[in-house]
Amino acid sequence: MNLTVNDLIIRFGEQEIAELSDHENHREINYQVVNKAIEDAESAGRSRYNAAGLFGVPFNRAAIGKLADMAIFELSENGADEEREKRNAMAIAWFKELEDNPQLGLPDDYDGTGKAFVSFSKMVRG
Repeated sequence: MNLTVNDLIIRFGEQEIAELSDHENHREINYQVVNKAIEDAESAGRSRYNAAGLFGVPFNRAAIGKLADMAIFELSENGADEEREKRNAMAIAWFKELEDNPQLGLPDDYDGTGKAFVSFSKMVRG
């Protein structure tokens, strides 16, 4: 599962995404700008997943929510309000927590038999 522009629109609204991404007119979504923010957030999240031994494990819904907070913070640039700063800090802290609690990053439909668990189980067993 990856974060999409549509996820951001659902969470924050099309108008807000347009205002944050269209640096000239603030009316239309600049998909290039939004996708860059998504890529940056996913890159940061993926590095934390990998550090937790979750190589190749898809982001779960909790991670997608945190990535959305990170992407909207980046889109806000210097205009991030206190709530966005707080949510971004909480998202970063959640991803850092993966190293101590990698089970936080397991897929939502994990049933104990999937390949996603291989790297995690190897890490636990040493």
